[in-house]
Amino acid sequence: MSSISTPIKKLPLGVAVKDDLLSLQYYQELESYIKGIDIDWHQGEVNKITDPSMPPETRQYFTEYYSRDPRRNWQFVKSIYSTHPVYIADTFPLFGPLLEALDVKSLIRIKLNLKTGSEKVFDYPWHNDQNPIERFGDHCKTTVLHIGSNDGFTIFEQGGARVPTVANRAVIFPNKLKHAGTTCTDQPIRAVVNVNYY
Repeated sequence: MSSISTPIKKLPLGVAVKDDLLSLQYYQELESYIKGIDIDWHQGEVNKITDPSMPPETRQYFTEYYSRDPRRNWQFVKSIYSTHPVYIADTFPLFGPLLEALDVKSLIRIKLNLKTGSEKVFDYPWHNDQNPIERFGDHCKTTVLHIGSNDGFTIFEQGGARVPTVANRAVIFPNKLKHAGTTCTDQPIRAVVNVNYY
């Protein structure tokens, strides 16, 4: 299904890129659910500037970033599992094989993100999924699983690495590494499964 045409340059220490993470049959089931008509997507902010736990310097960074184009701070989201606030979606069992493939010991969150296509690839601002990063320690991981292939990226602040969006490709890295996603131009959507865990 996926292929690696060229090595990804400048990957920060601790980042792993795994192609064909899931069996073809299971990946197609997951993709059908995420791209299907029955999923109840909700509009949400990419970066929640009003979060009271956000450090002031981070809030200022996001505020200045989105002041250039306030229309960009939105995406479609679907929460599957969360420990804060506590939430478990009816479809949570569908993600069991993904958690097994990642060898998850303790789950913090599963969230689906969907951004619509754009005229040019737009980079979103750097962030950590779980904050403050000190509270979650050095062993907290993030995995971004690409759903479908397109010309968008998962990107990292450190080293400027840009990981192309390839279907069934997992980008696995420590929560403490700042990362971001992008839009795409060659498909109607760019969707990912975002998992935070130990």
